[in-house]
Amino acid sequence: MKTFLAPLFVFFLVAGIGSQASFALQDRQSPTTLPAPAQISPTVGVFQPGLAPFVNFQWAAVPGASAYGIEIDCPGCCVRPGRCYTVRDLETPGFSYFGGYPGGRWRVWAESPLGDGNMSEWRDFSFRKRDDIEPSLALDYKRSSSKDCEWRTAQEFRWDPARTPAYLINSPMPYSGGQKVNEVISFEVKVEADGQISDVCFMGPVRNDLYEAIMSALKRWRFRPARKDNTVVPSIMHYEIRFRACCEQAVLFYPPMPALTEAQAQNISKTVSQSPCPFYPSPMSGATFPRAIYHPDPDYTSAALKSKVTGSVGLMVNIGSDGWVKDVCVARSLRPDLDESAMTTIKTWRFEPAQKNGVAVAAVTFVEVSFNLQ
Repeated sequence: MKTFLAPLFVFFLVAGIGSQASFALQDRQSPTTLPAPAQISPTVGVFQPGLAPFVNFQWAAVPGASAYGIEIDCPGCCVRPGRCYTVRDLETPGFSYFGGYPGGRWRVWAESPLGDGNMSEWRDFSFRKRDDIEPSLALDYKRSSSKDCEWRTAQEFRWDPARTPAYLINSPMPYSGGQKVNEVISFEVKVEADGQISDVCFMGPVRNDLYEAIMSALKRWRFRPARKDNTVVPSIMHYEIRFRACCEQAVLFYPPMPALTEAQAQNISKTVSQSPCPFYPSPMSGATFPRAIYHPDPDYTSAALKSKVTGSVGLMVNIGSDGWVKDVCVARSLRPDLDESAMTTIKTWRFEPAQKNGVAVAAVTFVEVSFNLQ
């Protein structure tokens, strides 16, 4: 049984995402006593032709630090607002990174409940050619070959304003196997017209164990496929997954959800008004969609399991500005006992609420729960 999430025709990602990449930090020295971490490596990274450069950053632990932050600057990027690559809340002193440029500079700092410590000095780094890769790294990492990724250049995947993108509706996250890992892995997938992934291209080297974990999870990802001229078509989608030293399960490392346009808001309002769930708030233009941050799956009932019933229940969910589920309505029934199981479980879900102009607001979203015997 799988749970599918889609706010009507516009998706939201199921991800309990913690700290994300943020805007550039201003140069400053914190009044706290934590010293700047000593940077250990690298001064040189590795480069895979045709794909993104990849590098492991390492620094010394700082006594009293609860976490660390890192800022990565491509040549001249940090002088432009929003272009510095910043990651906070790293539980161990290290971070694996890929970038779209041949080098840059980096600096780190320690974090504590009292605030941020002093920043290290900027240190430059660069990349060397693939034929100079260290033997140990070649053994421990998996790479997508040019052949693995040649599908990305097909004519059908070129940008087309008439094509609406695929929307991710079920995205189980991989597990790191208990190892403490701070790493963001970027990849692109080919989504077929049936909503399943047929090809994957990793944008940089991936540790063998994490590669296997990601590939296993991607087999269970499901999409609402892209459409062109009212016909479902294949498409290409880009994602990043963050493995964190604090937690065994990874999370989607993704930019904020786009705000609802006026046309989208009107479309959703029409769908809501025509549904058997008339008590929901109308969506607001300019508001973001809610994100599920706690989402257990409903259980099969014994009777449905015995009868080998399969199918899906469509639920419209009213989410308050506090992120709690206020009401649930069956928009598409499967059978009464499974409908009830789905509704009971959805009421335990928790959401990051929708926002408009930085203020949390109530929202309506559509949740599709699929019951199958696999």
